[in-house]
Amino acid sequence: MTPTTMSPPEDLSPTLTFRHRTRLNSDRNNSDPRPFQTNTYTAGPTSTPRDCLLAFWFLRKHRIRLYVLIFALSSSAFFLLSSAYYAIANASRAQSQQVLPLKADQPLQNTTVTSIRKSQTSILSRPFSNASSHEIEASDPSLTAIELPPTHTGAVPVVYRTVLERLDQLDRQQQALTSLPTSVPFLNIEAENYNYDKYSVDVLCRNSPCRFLLPLRVAEQESKARIHLLEIIQTAKRLDRILVLPHVGKSRLGLCFRWSFEAYYDEDLLKGILHEEGVRAVTQEAFKHWLDSSPSRLPRGQLVSLMSKAEPDRPGTVKFVVNNGIIASVDTEAIMLQDPRLPGCFGDRFNMLLSDDFTPIAIYPSPDVSKSLRKQPIGEEFISIFGRENIRNASRSQVPFDDEPEVLMLDWDMRHPIYFQPFKESIAYSPSLEVLAQKLSSSSSPYVMIHWRMESVSPDILPDCAHDLVDTISNLLHTSVLGEGIQKVWFAGDYPVPIVNHLYPSSERASIPTIIQKKSGTFRDFGEKHRETVDILVDAFREGAELNRWVLTDLTAELVRMEQDDGILDVHPDFLADSGALGILDKMIGVNAAIFVGGSKRCGRTSSFTKQVIDSRQKNFNKDGKVRNVVEYFG
Repeated sequence: MTPTTMSPPEDLSPTLTFRHRTRLNSDRNNSDPRPFQTNTYTAGPTSTPRDCLLAFWFLRKHRIRLYVLIFALSSSAFFLLSSAYYAIANASRAQSQQVLPLKADQPLQNTTVTSIRKSQTSILSRPFSNASSHEIEASDPSLTAIELPPTHTGAVPVVYRTVLERLDQLDRQQQALTSLPTSVPFLNIEAENYNYDKYSVDVLCRNSPCRFLLPLRVAEQESKARIHLLEIIQTAKRLDRILVLPHVGKSRLGLCFRWSFEAYYDEDLLKGILHEEGVRAVTQEAFKHWLDSSPSRLPRGQLVSLMSKAEPDRPGTVKFVVNNGIIASVDTEAIMLQDPRLPGCFGDRFNMLLSDDFTPIAIYPSPDVSKSLRKQPIGEEFISIFGRENIRNASRSQVPFDDEPEVLMLDWDMRHPIYFQPFKESIAYSPSLEVLAQKLSSSSSPYVMIHWRMESVSPDILPDCAHDLVDTISNLLHTSVLGEGIQKVWFAGDYPVPIVNHLYPSSERASIPTIIQKKSGTFRDFGEKHRETVDILVDAFREGAELNRWVLTDLTAELVRMEQDDGILDVHPDFLADSGALGILDKMIGVNAAIFVGGSKRCGRTSSFTKQVIDSRQKNFNKDGKVRNVVEYFG
């Protein structure tokens, strides 16, 4: 049978055709009498040595050509890929340098380009109201797009949708942090750029469980609340939880107040101290952002109330007696959003923390123990409650014994420290408040500071106390060493009416702006006896009176003077009406006074405010000569 010759298939690629034409026909019958096909040599058993040599030479020659061709094709492919890369890069740079006009009502198109018409790209604008702070408003809002010149490279940049989604997520995180409702009290400081890296909760959770201690309320006003916060810091450390720094306002600390933590306190300094002590802390703004952007399941909260006295009996609770007369009362049902134990803003901002998995726990001393809390701290018993099996089982309705809530919501209503060893550091006040206090007092230095807490003092003895105060001030100022160079006497305390209301008649006071409200949130029994008492002090400074050589002033008068002379535009006006900010300013001014005068137990209420001023003055006494006494009591 005569063998047939197979031609290469027409649909083969050039590479395959080349291989087909040059490979040996090893499957051909060696006895085939037909001559070899063109460019085909086969060394059969009857071939002569010359034929074998020619076949060897032919194969070697074509193998070299094959290598050369492969090298040429590889070089061409590399050149084409390099050209495409540079074309894409140049097109991307040209596109990024275009100025994009914006239109207020044009939606943002955040999708990959899927069609190209005539090699031109139309870029849609982003609404300015939703734009990033780094974007610029268009000079011509009527424009909706800009046409870029034709692209001659033929290469279209491709952005994967996963990349766009990641960038969009980062943009939402940034907007969530920069659009927080917290006002900035100090306008001369640029609004803090709460970037996710600086306040990253994820970083704090890297090596430890992502569990938080969230203070809902902190008992008492600022001076004592600051001490309670040190106790809460120790609690966070012992429970190995991240402390959420509370908001501040109206001389209180808690979840729902207007100002961020740094409005009252030096946040950066405190974070450095906590880091050294192994305590993790985060701002309330960052915590809220973590809640809103948490990719996993919603964090679950559990309410824990620590009280200084027994709560009234409530139905639906189970009581457990712990060591040393401490009682733990566990609710049998999950807490509802309308529960009065939750602060007012909780429903609007933190309702996602409510969970049916955990029920509230209230911890308080028995009546026999409550009287000795000052001498018998209960911190160890408080911490041990979280590990007691019977209490854990009772407070977990749908979860295993060893499951933990991500957030412990703490209602702190203690009046005394609960730990034997106090936290070794104190909480410093805001540097911005220190600067403001320095500005207010610098024009008066040296000066006398009177601090008088009238609350809880019998109104009937207040006038006598006022006369004693005038005598004490007169003796100090007429002493050559103590009174040298003093021109002003500052009056501070819980008296809610500015001194200018006593110094000037109502017709003259009408032109004086009143920018300060009451300084104490607990001073409610204010009456005529209190006005009469302050009038006695003011009259001593009038013309022809005993102290007419000196000027009586207070924070209101100095703020008005500063506003008229130098301006106080760097401070939010609402912040100057905050009782906590005013009290801190009074405290700072009292610490730096040349002479400090306070009320005795008969005439003034003993307060942590006065004690903190005295402690600071004791440290500064004889340090630079500015502090001439520690304290002088009247009454």
